[in-house]
Amino acid sequence: MGSGLCGLLKGNGDEAKSRQIDSELRKDHVSERKRMKILLLGSADSGKSTIVKQMRLIHSEGFNETEAIDAIFVIRKNIVDAFHALAVGIEQTSSDIPDKEKGVVEQFSQHSNELEIVEEEEELQLLKHFSLIDVGGQRTERRKWIHFFEDVTAVMFVSSLSSYDQIMEEDMAAVQVTASGIPPRQDVTRVTAASKHEPKNRLLDSIDLFHEIVMNQYLQSCSFILFLNKVDLFKAKLSHSKLADFFKTYAGNNDFESAAEFIQGFFTKAPVPSSIKMYVHYTEATDTQQIDFVFAAACDIILQLNLTRAGMQ
Repeated sequence: MGSGLCGLLKGNGDEAKSRQIDSELRKDHVSERKRMKILLLGSADSGKSTIVKQMRLIHSEGFNETEAIDAIFVIRKNIVDAFHALAVGIEQTSSDIPDKEKGVVEQFSQHSNELEIVEEEEELQLLKHFSLIDVGGQRTERRKWIHFFEDVTAVMFVSSLSSYDQIMEEDMAAVQVTASGIPPRQDVTRVTAASKHEPKNRLLDSIDLFHEIVMNQYLQSCSFILFLNKVDLFKAKLSHSKLADFFKTYAGNNDFESAAEFIQGFFTKAPVPSSIKMYVHYTEATDTQQIDFVFAAACDIILQLNLTRAGMQ
């Protein structure tokens, strides 16, 4: 009798604990459903990663020591890439390297075959109501995007205006070793040696990708916030690189306003589902204050639209 009663009490205790766990799971589920999920998409080299870093600085807890150390290696790699590009440019234009600079070129050439770091998906808890999910922009990463499309409230898509005169990195011709002793970038050679197809313009790739995302059946009720990024680099390029040389239908002047409006039209004038609300911002991802303002405005828009759809406004 006593053992039976103890067993019954124990059973009741287990049931109570089970009900408590179920209750907590339901609360977590409701809380998660209330949190609005923002998907951050864009092609590689659009400045998307810089925007994520800005969000972490503004709305999250910044970077821990390990991440700060990792950033050192990224910065070093960017420096090596920049010097390699300069060295290749000097070689292609047959410019003479001053004797005092040759040692610098040789030093950097020793590290020019480092492979590019591939982004992993990352989720940031921003403010009270939002989760920002960033996924890699390389072509090989895009097939994974579909796994993140469920329950998305809004899509932030980042495109680089300054990419209008560039081709996809995967399509870049391999740089050959020449008498200058400048070695090819290993990652470029590896990817493009077998490339047989016509090189694709980076901006056109971004435009095609944007429309592919907009037309996805799982995102038909989302708001789309388009970031036309790298405005500063775009303005600088227009001073020496004509947009009409790469987009034959462009007949305007080579000024920022005309060129930017032309490019924006590729994104916004194509047919999109009537259920989709679209907003456009011109951005410089390196400008923390501007990104803070634009993101706050985008979040406000998303909140207002969700209240309207829920019949609460």
